[in-house]
Amino acid sequence: MTTTEQQIEEIKFKGLYTTTLRENKLLSARVTKLNSEIRILQSKLNKEVKTELSAPLQKIKDAINTYFNVDIDVKIRQGNYVRGRVVYYFILRSSTSMSYRDIGDTLNTRHDHASIIHAINNHHDWIEYDRTYKRDFEAIMLELNSQNETNGN
Repeated sequence: MTTTEQQIEEIKFKGLYTTTLRENKLLSARVTKLNSEIRILQSKLNKEVKTELSAPLQKIKDAINTYFNVDIDVKIRQGNYVRGRVVYYFILRSSTSMSYRDIGDTLNTRHDHASIIHAINNHHDWIEYDRTYKRDFEAIMLELNSQNETNGN
């Protein structure tokens, strides 16, 4: 084989290698997305017995689920799910006298007290540094306040 033929073969190999890597990354991303969708569907099929929430707590949960277009009861770590749970935990902690453990027990995710504390700390950081999160939080609070005013009158 001549040097030119070797160079051509090397270029072909590099191209094939690059294509294979790219396809592998795409497939990995698809598998991750499908696994998330499977977990969401399994959660919906195998609904655990939910803790009955009082009407005001259920309204908070429903407002968050509607705004983020998620079900915060699903134990999944995608952005909107996490943000929804953080907003939920913060609202419950700031507006009720519930303990961290009690707050964690209101969702099927059954997060422990440390997770709730971490989420509330994230809330404070996100409010200060993340404009999108701040906008989302304010929109949810506005919706909840307008619901309260409507029900109060």
